[in-house]
Amino acid sequence: LNQLEKQEIYKKLTDRMSSVTTDKFQGVEYWNSYPKDSITYGNSRFNLSIPMKKGAPEMHLVMSYSGDRWIFFDRIRILAEDEIIFDKKFSREEIARDHESGSVWELVNIKITDDIARMASKLGSAKKVTVRFSGEKIFDYEMESEEIDNFAKLAEIYDELQPALDK
Repeated sequence: LNQLEKQEIYKKLTDRMSSVTTDKFQGVEYWNSYPKDSITYGNSRFNLSIPMKKGAPEMHLVMSYSGDRWIFFDRIRILAEDEIIFDKKFSREEIARDHESGSVWELVNIKITDDIARMASKLGSAKKVTVRFSGEKIFDYEMESEEIDNFAKLAEIYDELQPALDK
């Protein structure tokens, strides 16, 4: 595809995202898709992030836990319709942790691959999804339907973006 055709694909994708922000210092535009505005900061959350560096997109899945206590997770497992569809351990260096005003958050940023996109597609069609963050402590929660829908959206956007990537 030529650059104009790629830009058309990118434009269609930005219209489907929740927000687009720009870091002028780094010259990076971030396209983000969050499940919905009513999922509060205190809940765990998964969101799709597409940083556009020098006009080339790179898809990431941000998996985060937030709450009032540290769990120091190093593993995330996702159970969809009673089947484990994601099980990954992370190194200490891969996980960012911070705190502010009585809240803590721990997050990992994963580059989306074909395998992650297939997992997202499977998760996006599930009726019931349970997530487990485990490490020093364990935190389980049931995904809201809007979060599940965002995984379906991730898989769709991944497929739509493929023709514009120079592989």
